[in-house]
Amino acid sequence: MYEYVNYFAGLLSGSIRINSAPLYLTHVTVLGAPSFESGTCGCRAFIKVYEGLVPVYTSGIHTISRETKQFTVNVQTPHERRGLQLRGDILIKCYHRER
Repeated sequence: MYEYVNYFAGLLSGSIRINSAPLYLTHVTVLGAPSFESGTCGCRAFIKVYEGLVPVYTSGIHTISRETKQFTVNVQTPHERRGLQLRGDILIKCYHRER
């Protein structure tokens, strides 16, 4: 948190400039999976990727068992092999979809 505050202060003062070159997100790996549902399913996870405050990607729902230590969401699509093109501030959130 402290590093981000310093980074943001540098952006405001002009001592740090934003890199305008795009980045390409291909995968998101989530370490650990909470158990929200009883029975065989630990959770029904999906991710949302935001560029700034605008949602630019929503994954499908992944059924994750309680025993799962990590899972990976593939962000690439068959026609976009480089991945999801992103610039600026990026936020990735993982959600649980109830049945």
